Formats: sequence, structure tokens, C-alpha cells
Amino acid sequence: MFELSANTEMTMSSREIAELTCKEHKNVTRDIRVMLDELNLDALKFEHIYSDSMNRKQTEFKLNRDLTECLLLGYSAMARLKVIKRWHELEKQIGQPDWLKNLSPQALTVIEDLNNQVEVAHKEVDRLQGVCNTITAQFTPGVSAPTFCTQFNGVNMNQVSAVLCKKGVFIKESRGYRVSSHYRDVYFKQEIINCPDKKQSFKPVLTLKGAKWMYKLYLAHELPMKKDWDGKFDHVVFEDKAA
Repeated sequence: MFELSANTEMTMSSREIAELTCKEHKNVTRDIRVMLDELNLDALKFEHIYSDSMNRKQTEFKLNRDLTECLLLGYSAMARLKVIKRWHELEKQIGQPDWLKNLSPQALTVIEDLNNQVEVAHKEVDRLQGVCNTITAQFTPGVSAPTFCTQFNGVNMNQVSAVLCKKGVFIKESRGYRVSSHYRDVYFKQEIINCPDKKQSFKPVLTLKGAKWMYKLYLAHELPMKKDWDGKFDHVVFEDKAA
């Protein structure tokens, strides 16, 4: 979460960065430690202890804007846009800082150009949100994750279930995949299929919330992509409807 330290420096927590970029917090903290090590900075100075929902002591990091942007250089464009947008929202709430009032006209021009670039970025975020809303409207109950991902340009649907296993969402069974308890009835429902040999197999199917979550993973480049992917985050059905 955003805070102002004693010297009025704004900070962002690694937990909020993880939430905005659709990444696991442990992976974000790992990236932060690597970054701080490369910058020869003491990681302990940025650590913060908090209590989780079960009142257990956990560690997060709090970064200023420079370090946050440095961290995001290794993340996807969409992840960077979300965090930058959040920074600007907070800065508007605080008001114009004193240092801005003393800048030269040339510096103010540069800042204005940057603001225009951010505005363009905001419009792109809004456009992608429109795609997400359209995907939601087209969602068909009972669809599996690989089948749902056939709508996304470049996704290798044959590896989707394996990637979800690595994320701890699915558990591989001798027959199919089972949904882990943390994600069951939230992002996925678990169908049980009776086989001809009287044994059972499992089939995870997406919920509407799960469909939105899968789209966020796609934008964060956390789904398996084909080798010949053109690098464009397109949604085939949405583009057809737009035409």
C-alpha cells in the first residue's frame, strides 16, 4: 500500500505491486532482492513487517518511485502501466509538490510531454479494460482454461494446464487435473466425470471471475506463448466484433 515516510517520501509496498501486476508476492520480493543487490543497496532498509489475515508476521518491501520504476523495467508493458497509473492517482490526491513550482519552463515542458504520454497510456488501459468487459460478456459457463485461451492471440493452449500446475492452481492427477482448495469455487469449479471403467476423472472449468483472472495473466505475460507469437495482445473475438 502507498504511504508517506517521515521525510514525506512516497512509497509503494511489494504487496500492492504484486496485486497490480498479477504476480505472486514471493516472486515480487525475489525480484526486489535481486534488484537491490545489483544496486548495492541494503535490503534490510526497505523491509517492513506486517501481520497477515492469520496474524502471522510477514515481510514486505516498501520502495520509492525510482526503485519501483526500476523494478518494473523487467515486467510487461501492461504491468508497468497499471503501477504508473496508480502513482499518478496518488500524486493528484496529495497535490502539487513544492519542487515542481521551482522548475524551469524547459523542465515543465518535459513534464507536460510525459503527462501526455501517460494520458495515451491511460487510454490504452481503458481500451484493454473494454476488451476484458467484452470477454466477460462472451463468457460461456463450463469452459476449460485451455479452451478459453484459444481466444487470446499467441497463447499455447497445450501448455496452459501445466503452467497453472506450476502456479499451484491445478494439481495433476492420474486422470486430468484437480483444482487446489485455494482456487476452487473462486476461479474454477471442479467437475467430476464418471469414466466407462467406473473410475472418476476431474475437469476444472472456469468461473466468470476466473475468466477475468486468466485475461489478467495473459496481459501480464504469465501464460505460455507460442514460439511464433507476434507480440500482440489481441483478443480474436473482440476484434471481430469491433469490425
